[in-house]
Amino acid sequence: MYKILTIYILFFSLHTHASCQCQAMRDGKFYFDKKVSNLIECQNELINYNFEQFKLKNICTNTSQLKISWQCESSNSKSVPLKDKSFNCSEYAGMQNAEMLMGAVSYSTYLSVPKNLVPDIAMNIGMDDCVEVEHQNEITEITEKNEVKGLIVNFEDEKELGDVLEKIIPDADIYLVSQAIDSINKDRFRVVFFNDNSIADLGEGGNSDDLGKTHGMALTFIKNLKGSGYQLKIEYETNLFTNFKNPEKPGFWQDEQGGWHVDQYFIEENIGKVLIAKKKKGDAFYWSIGGGVHSLNKSDGDGALGVFSALGSQVAFHKAASDIKPGAARLYNNFGQKGDETEVFIEGNAGKRMTLNSNPQNRIYLQSEVESRVTGVNDASFVGADISLKNDQEIFNSSNMRFGVGVKSKVYIDGSLQTAGYVDISVGNDNYRAGFKYEMERNDLPGYQNALPMEFANRKSFAPPNENIWSLYFSYDWE
Repeated sequence: MYKILTIYILFFSLHTHASCQCQAMRDGKFYFDKKVSNLIECQNELINYNFEQFKLKNICTNTSQLKISWQCESSNSKSVPLKDKSFNCSEYAGMQNAEMLMGAVSYSTYLSVPKNLVPDIAMNIGMDDCVEVEHQNEITEITEKNEVKGLIVNFEDEKELGDVLEKIIPDADIYLVSQAIDSINKDRFRVVFFNDNSIADLGEGGNSDDLGKTHGMALTFIKNLKGSGYQLKIEYETNLFTNFKNPEKPGFWQDEQGGWHVDQYFIEENIGKVLIAKKKKGDAFYWSIGGGVHSLNKSDGDGALGVFSALGSQVAFHKAASDIKPGAARLYNNFGQKGDETEVFIEGNAGKRMTLNSNPQNRIYLQSEVESRVTGVNDASFVGADISLKNDQEIFNSSNMRFGVGVKSKVYIDGSLQTAGYVDISVGNDNYRAGFKYEMERNDLPGYQNALPMEFANRKSFAPPNENIWSLYFSYDWE
């Protein structure tokens, strides 16, 4: 449960007692009565009790305000008169949304671990490292309840999913999880697809280049925490890094239908995470912080999550393209290796927008960001920066065309430096945005993204350079 300390400060005085009887009256009847250590604990217990009663629908059913009288009476002092206090019911509704969404994310984080890595895993995702100190006990309570011991399942319908969740996570409140997931579609969804080849490259057949960082996608669900100026983000990202099994002599061969075949090594990176973020608005400072699960699949040549992960979608896309036009895309024989990893991580991001020129039809602004990820995956932690100049030009029906240019960089813990200049063009408004981004990558891949086996002779010298990346993206906001 999220019990925000600043709310306590607004609600109550901070004077403390050695011990006291925490009592509250509502409508002339005893509402709450508990012996506690001090005034602060009384405050916490009362807010917690209010929240539990809100979830049971015992309060705030026909009114927007909860009015009670309360006191923390010490046995060593004179009687303290009851104090009247009104509570805003919408604040408890926001707390319930946060609790449900954090629970849903906690469960879905476990469910997103690749099926070939799940057996016998029982872990605490460590989200308490990602939030303010005041929240740590609450997050620990959520994560300590969840263990996953083998998850290879198919779901026919929502009821079957609920039944399976109850067996895997007995303490899960399936209704609340379902309700939280349902609420996400009222806000924002964003999808990004990227590749180191454009559509025009399909005609090149066996000559196109799929080495290095070659293929991937990212899905983001954003839930606005109403009235707070903050958001809860659930993100899934999958990236594919490849190299020929024999970089010196790849050994292409062509089948009778004209399809090109070649052997390759791969590393598929899958990242599932939850972030708490301050909304971007105007020139205000914004930030996000969170964490999740970071996994590398090096053994499953069909993709750790089938078509929903980068390798699986490459297999499906290349086969479909080759079926339509033989030779339009390479058909890879994927060779697995040892070294799969699944670890937890934390990350943070902070940024600022600064308007340089603005009028009703046009806005030019500078956007700068810094980011960092600390992960248990070997050599994958990094710090980075991104600075861009953007121009929003109104075109029609309150929509605008956005043109941006920028430079981004990352420095990894192994010393690898990754930089890219980019151009970003999109069309949209407050409800939707669609566009493409072209990144001109430079420098070598970080060591953990080198798809060649660790024992490969001259492994580093045969690593492919970063390729230029084409990205297509779309977002839609339901509010």
